[in-house]
Amino acid sequence: MNYFFYSYRAYGEFAELQTKVAQLKLSGSSSSPSAAVAALPSLPSEVEADVEQLDQYLQDLAADEEVLHSELMSDFLAANWDGKELNFLQSLPDFLYMLTKARVPAFMPEPPKIGDDAYLAEESPFEVYVYLQAFRHEDENTEEYLDFFYDYCQTTPEWENPDAVDALDESDVVHPEQPGGEVPIPYHYNHTYVHFLPGGYLDGHNVRISYLGKSKFSFLVEDTITEWVTDLHGDREPKRILDFGSGGCFSTFVYGEVFPEAEVVGVDLAPPFVRFCRQWAEDRGAGDNVQFYQGNAESLPMYEDGSFDIINYAYVLHEMPAENAKLIIDEMYRLLAPGGVLNGFEVPYFESAPVRDYVVEMNTWGYDWEVQGNQGPEPYTGEYEYGTVLPEALERAGFVGVDVIPYSFFESVFLAYKEA
Repeated sequence: MNYFFYSYRAYGEFAELQTKVAQLKLSGSSSSPSAAVAALPSLPSEVEADVEQLDQYLQDLAADEEVLHSELMSDFLAANWDGKELNFLQSLPDFLYMLTKARVPAFMPEPPKIGDDAYLAEESPFEVYVYLQAFRHEDENTEEYLDFFYDYCQTTPEWENPDAVDALDESDVVHPEQPGGEVPIPYHYNHTYVHFLPGGYLDGHNVRISYLGKSKFSFLVEDTITEWVTDLHGDREPKRILDFGSGGCFSTFVYGEVFPEAEVVGVDLAPPFVRFCRQWAEDRGAGDNVQFYQGNAESLPMYEDGSFDIINYAYVLHEMPAENAKLIIDEMYRLLAPGGVLNGFEVPYFESAPVRDYVVEMNTWGYDWEVQGNQGPEPYTGEYEYGTVLPEALERAGFVGVDVIPYSFFESVFLAYKEA
């Protein structure tokens, strides 16, 4: 028997298919649409339906050439859509196309099985669909989307401490000189989550979806990072480099490769991401010069003043209240060596007030990050644009030669120096 049936489809999706096929026939080219609808096979009742009956239903539907060759049937069978044409936030035209014109499949693609040994697997159509729906779902459907997002994330690796004595044991990733042996977590970090991440960055099930950002944000693309780091800093000879908020560790690895003689340290507040980066470093054969630790970038007392010749951050400061961002900027200034450079791949600060207002509204949906609820994909954008005001904050901290290089609507390169 030629089975069409896909076991991950719920009965409700079959019922939705039945409705949509009827709509297709009503709007089709038939001279008698009502008769065409009446001729459609009947969907077995939910109580009676089994695998063989549902499969036969699909085969009966497919006997109709118009239905068989429709996008509707392709979407139901998870065929002919992979979303690879979408570049999400790599440019404003890409973003607007994704937001307004890109086709969203009528049914979700087949969910992947991402085991611990497949943590770097190529992005599946389903995962593109998850990202796409984050932008395309209606505000009133956010709770439904979050449930869907949570269910997916729970199927991916968790990145726990394999030797933990209890659920709070992160000793495997804490720097050996961290005071008290425990990294303090700022209030906001576990209160209002960015990117709709269920449980935030501290939940290791969110590592996979964050890693997949490498195809969606310009400065998570290693080739792009390499080009800019080489052009801007390739003539330097740093001994130590610090990557604040190393996250998916793309920039940390790039610095380790561009400067193989330097010690490169990636610091991130989320233990699961540190474990992920350590595993990836091993699997990709990263040099021994690259290290990863959990740390709170607001205070890294294990490092002395002026310890690093280059300090980098990528997409970090816009994900927190202005008060916390300024503490990090002060700490970066303390840790940067005289004559050193601070390199930031960050969300732009928009000098135009109307543009700034639009960007804040677009990212926060008009909500206050301190109020629990649907605060939009970037709930701290107002804090960043109105409170942090990055160019001014860098100068206030003591940096000199502050320079902002526009890259796209979504990114700028922020350069700052410490006087020799």
